[in-house]
Amino acid sequence: MRQNAASRSGKPVAGAEGVVFGYARPETFPAAFDGVDRAYVRLPGGHVNPKELLQPVIPAAAERRVKVVLQTVFDVDADEAIPYRQVEIALERSGTPYVILQPNWFSDNFHNLWKAGINHGQIARQPVRACRVSSTCVTSRKAPLWR
Repeated sequence: MRQNAASRSGKPVAGAEGVVFGYARPETFPAAFDGVDRAYVRLPGGHVNPKELLQPVIPAAAERRVKVVLQTVFDVDADEAIPYRQVEIALERSGTPYVILQPNWFSDNFHNLWKAGINHGQIARQPVRACRVSSTCVTSRKAPLWR
């Protein structure tokens, strides 16, 4: 199976062919999914429109039976009106194999959310109170690989 490294630039990386891909550019989807059997899909940093950017990717992946690993957010299934949940529902109904990850916190938040403060000697601390948290930092729902 071919490995694609999908990015806006399309530059290759070690062990993978570079392919141009843009969430807001559906014309890039066919080449990005051509010859692959799985894709990790998440909202790019700095964007707040998951339904607009992620939902169009789902049918493009489903057409080719690409298994989608979709990263959304913790507790998104509390209300079906939440845009991330609407993307999950589209994936669940797509017929393609999938896994949905609902992390409550990823370490990558440190480099873009707290980095400036840490660089200036300020250590950010999250207040702790009684609340619902995931014991493994990820809630995973897995669809059957066949239907």
